[in-house]
Amino acid sequence: MKTRIMTNYHYDWDSNEKTFFVYQDDICFHYDQQHQTLVLALPFENEIFVLEIFSLDNLVIDVYHSLPLGQDQKDNILNYVIELLDLNYDLPGFYLFSAQDPILKLIYQDHLGFRAYSYLNLYEAFMWTIIGQQINMKFAYSIKSELVKKYGRAIKHKDLTLFVFPTPKVLETVSFEDFQKLRLSKNKINTIKLVTTMFVNHEISQEVFNSFSTAAEKIKFITSIKGLGIWSANYILIRSLKQNDVILFKDVGLNNCLKTLLNLEKIEDSFLLALQERYQQWCRYAVFYLWRVLY
Repeated sequence: MKTRIMTNYHYDWDSNEKTFFVYQDDICFHYDQQHQTLVLALPFENEIFVLEIFSLDNLVIDVYHSLPLGQDQKDNILNYVIELLDLNYDLPGFYLFSAQDPILKLIYQDHLGFRAYSYLNLYEAFMWTIIGQQINMKFAYSIKSELVKKYGRAIKHKDLTLFVFPTPKVLETVSFEDFQKLRLSKNKINTIKLVTTMFVNHEISQEVFNSFSTAAEKIKFITSIKGLGIWSANYILIRSLKQNDVILFKDVGLNNCLKTLLNLEKIEDSFLLALQERYQQWCRYAVFYLWRVLY
């Protein structure tokens, strides 16, 4: 059964395609370049819905499901896509700021229409920061693929097999030895098991983060977890929690972008701190747009 949800949102696929190419090794979604369509599986109320997201002037969501959708379900799916593609972010405001900034004015016009693609599954965001620490992206995605294929849920859709990231309760049952078969280090396995238990016990959740009033409190909470440092904390805040006023410290990609743009040999934390203070609510998108220099 298919239900079509029409929206009032415009999405610039041409400006965002590079994002999907960069993440093309991520097993949790599929991008059809020919038809400019994003396809993914969404677990919702004990069912897996398949979403095909594309444009007919404005953004359209085709939902494939086994039972008729109620209005609440349609609204929830629409809100999910709005958050996933960051459709409510104030791009005009960011561009006005960028036009006056000595760094951002060098790059922002090359990427007009680009919006961040978000990790809405908070547990997946935590797992990705652990898996991806200190290894190249290709290797990290291969580990994630093995993990998801073995422990996640799969659904067939047309000629595709789509996957859903495993839940904390599923990964809580995985033994240390089975994690080692995925080529994860002992330290990473220990962190994965610790974080997974905290999710199962509701010690980490969206509600927990909502109880914090500042980014500093959230960073302090994340870095108090053994195996998670400042890079992990800021990455989770930027990619999943949409904390607009933090910049990414200790990130090789961001540092390389800034070194290239500014002809510097090294980027000091003090320099990034000064950027964070200057950019304030524009920090998150400054990071995403600076990353684009790499590709």
